[in-house]
Amino acid sequence: MPQKKQTRNAFSFFMLDYKKKHEALGVKFPGGLKDVANACSAEWNRLTPQQKGPYVAKAKNAKVQDGINGERYTTEGTPLSFIEQIKRRKQEFEDNMNDYIKLAVDLSEGCDRLLQKKFYFIHVNRYCCKQCMDGTSDFYPAEFAIAEFSLRHGVQKTYHEIIDIDLPLGYAADIKEYSNLTHKISRNPPGGQKNFSIMYEQLRKFLEPETIGAELPPLYTAKAVREVVPGLLSRMAVTAGQTVDIFRIYSLETLFFHIRNAAATINNSTGFPVLTLAAEEIQKDVFDYTPGIACDYHSSIDGTTVHCSLSIVIRWAYTICDYCCIDLDIDMQPGFHCPIDTDFIAIKRTKAELESKDICQLADQAEVSLSFADMTGVTLEHRLRTSERTYREEQARRQTGRPLQIIDHSKIRSSNLQEIESAPPRATTNSHSVSAVTRKPQRPLRLPYSMSLAMKGVGSDQLPAMNEMNFPSIGGRGGVLKNLSNEFPSVPGRGRANSLGN
Repeated sequence: MPQKKQTRNAFSFFMLDYKKKHEALGVKFPGGLKDVANACSAEWNRLTPQQKGPYVAKAKNAKVQDGINGERYTTEGTPLSFIEQIKRRKQEFEDNMNDYIKLAVDLSEGCDRLLQKKFYFIHVNRYCCKQCMDGTSDFYPAEFAIAEFSLRHGVQKTYHEIIDIDLPLGYAADIKEYSNLTHKISRNPPGGQKNFSIMYEQLRKFLEPETIGAELPPLYTAKAVREVVPGLLSRMAVTAGQTVDIFRIYSLETLFFHIRNAAATINNSTGFPVLTLAAEEIQKDVFDYTPGIACDYHSSIDGTTVHCSLSIVIRWAYTICDYCCIDLDIDMQPGFHCPIDTDFIAIKRTKAELESKDICQLADQAEVSLSFADMTGVTLEHRLRTSERTYREEQARRQTGRPLQIIDHSKIRSSNLQEIESAPPRATTNSHSVSAVTRKPQRPLRLPYSMSLAMKGVGSDQLPAMNEMNFPSIGGRGGVLKNLSNEFPSVPGRGRANSLGN
């Protein structure tokens, strides 16, 4: 990353003049400007503002010139042009990736081209992450796996290695902690591969470019390890005298998103409306504990198969097949498209349900309609019709409907109340709806300072006296709080046994 250019002030111009004059007199400054600053600082402080004026003017002119021809920087000293350049490169890379994936899953030339297309998945486990001086991160790889996948044949072949690499000093605790939480690969693992040149040649042979001299096919990986993969590929490229640019690392979630939507268009089913849904399905990892797909190292250690790179790339392929093979009318093969213990009877049942989805939808709608009507008295058709109203239609319905009736219960006479209560219920024609009964108004409130209906007919001698005994003041009888602690002693319990014993 380019460094920020140092700003020149008035004192720096004075130092240059001081150094030039005294070097002409034979004075040496072996420490450079540091010795010059120590020698001339006292003389600079003795100068008057008028004597410092020429140097101040030079500093202002230099600042203006740097602002015209120079760079703008962040607070950390990073040039803004450098940040903009990185953003443009990332955006250009994303555009090229999307164009490549859309072309790879294009169905304009038929479905068979998509089914035969080979895709390569890569996953890398790491030992640690070292922060470099330029602000980048260097990941030290511990294990990697690559799988060749196609929709027609599933996972055809894999390449897996556990790596023995020289690790940086000062990271032993981080390496041990991360390893114990995830892959449990120790430092200097037995049988680990040390030669990155051999791994590079094996990777080149595994990828098999279609033509000699052609660029390598892209490697797809998940977002969680997208920053880790370059730590492996860059070391391979350097040992082979190449640059890391020969490898293209593309998004697995984007590939899954476009493949699923392409498969959905064939069978007129539902695809992924947004990319985040595809990313969530990859993150769910529903095949995480599939047996028999991990490497020998992780198969011998309990609880580590879920973190094995070989197991992860195979599970990615299983997830894509689980979403796409039924719509593409592909007979899934155990161990290639799905786990070996997959229930194919359930898969065939699901396929049959999708073929007769129209009938199923009608039956489900009828069942739901009856259930809604039985529970609430409102049919599903009425709910749908109500929800489809626009704002203007709803306002028009309210204006043309029956006006709101306000009932003042205090003015209802007892005769009217008895008449309303004895009114017969209205008839209804809907067999599923609840019987609509005229709502009975609540009993009117009694007037202030009047006797309640419950107390009518009761003699005055039977009423409780309005005295302090029957209606005590707030705070206790007679307004004095009574201490009941002596009448009700504390129950022995936690923290009280010693006090009671004493």
